[in-house]
Amino acid sequence: MKLAVAITTYDRAGPGRGFIDAVAEVEAVGLDGAWFFETLGRGYFNLDPFGAICAAAAVTQSIDLGACVVQAPLRHPIDLAQRALTAHHLCNGRFLFGVGAGSSPETFSALDLRFEDRFQHLEASIDTMQALWRGETVNGLNLTPWASAVGGPPTFIGSWAGGRWIRIAAEHHAGWIGSATYTTFGDLKKGVARFKALGGRRAIATNIQIDLDATGASQISDDDRFDLRCAPAVAAERLNQLRDIGFDDAVIFVESRNHDSLRAVRGLHA
Repeated sequence: MKLAVAITTYDRAGPGRGFIDAVAEVEAVGLDGAWFFETLGRGYFNLDPFGAICAAAAVTQSIDLGACVVQAPLRHPIDLAQRALTAHHLCNGRFLFGVGAGSSPETFSALDLRFEDRFQHLEASIDTMQALWRGETVNGLNLTPWASAVGGPPTFIGSWAGGRWIRIAAEHHAGWIGSATYTTFGDLKKGVARFKALGGRRAIATNIQIDLDATGASQISDDDRFDLRCAPAVAAERLNQLRDIGFDDAVIFVESRNHDSLRAVRGLHA
């Protein structure tokens, strides 16, 4: 299972050089990826994921660079297609595009959009973006992608464990993203089992909280939220649990970006 960390406002990396150093350290210690979360309208600032990923691409060579989860209905699909295609090209195939419908009515209201229409807009937006990435013309506009970028980035659908989007992610996209913070372990288990049964390829668990100084049982019950608030040996067992139910990636929130904290995460590799 791949282990990645979330680069967020909480890491206190600071502007400019601090952010660049934080991303470079993720690769230096041998982790598999860095993910950049969109928090528009959530009451705190994070870097725009596309800008952050393009900067990260310049100082890394091999790790995955993921956006999670971009709220597609908040943007015009042609503009979003251009931004995602840019990240795809600059990352040389390492960009993982996590996209979803959004879950905050206040954000939609602030942008004069109907929250109730978000799923319809998500589906239409993805169709438009993929057509443009293939080089097709949409509404008289063609992005004319360079040969290296034709087809666009692999898309991962961020959704709750239930509902029809699991099937869509399995049948039409590169994978599914499920949140460990907002979903019980039992629901994650059901969701990933359904996803894999439908032929889904890559399942990514995100929003995993960590505190290796805390205490906790090695086994997570179905009624619990999945986290790593426990001793390192126990955390490794919990990651084994996550892997064994079918997840291919774990994306962990790490408060500190120094080498010691990242090496501690790397040491949990399942």
